[in-house]
Amino acid sequence: MINANTYDLYLEHLASYGYIVILVNSATGGFPNGAVYQDTYDWYVDKLADGNHWMSTFANPASVAIGGHSLGGVQASAFLVNHQSEIGGIVYFASFPSQGILGIWAHNVANYSGNVLSIAGIEDEDSTPAECREGYDEFTSATCRYWVLIDGMGHAGFGDYETASQLVGSIRRTDATASVRHYLVSFMEHTFKSDPAAELNLKTQSLRPNTEI
Repeated sequence: MINANTYDLYLEHLASYGYIVILVNSATGGFPNGAVYQDTYDWYVDKLADGNHWMSTFANPASVAIGGHSLGGVQASAFLVNHQSEIGGIVYFASFPSQGILGIWAHNVANYSGNVLSIAGIEDEDSTPAECREGYDEFTSATCRYWVLIDGMGHAGFGDYETASQLVGSIRRTDATASVRHYLVSFMEHTFKSDPAAELNLKTQSLRPNTEI
């Protein structure tokens, strides 16, 4: 079952590195217009402006990343289109910008100059590697782009669930979790904190998980 805690295995791990993680609690997502992300971002900005809220002194409004799994990533893309200067990075877990219907409602991310991480699974039949790669290639102006294809990974490898139609894949849960954690944390630490070890973890083949294709 997909609920608010489905992605704890990744987001709690990220939070342990000192990041503020705000979860958009929407399992269905709705029409991919970014409304659920807009509501969350508006709440975040309000808290930053509130001198009595702890985030007003702890959070850095200049260092914001968004992302999502599957439809969540599509929602994030819809929000990004209208907030490109405010968002420093976007992370896709088996997802991609919408290509729209006959070009209508497509997410134009070609001018986005932030940082992009896209992780796809070779055994994913819901968000196929080809679809994820096509969406990744739309970010032609990004400062840094990282594309990762994980061997044996299915759609459910990106969250703590599994259904009859969405499987973790032959990679199994332990290696799926370790692989996603490696790339998510390394990407965030490198692009937002300029951590040299994280940069090596992203760019050095021998330091990357052997599940990567």
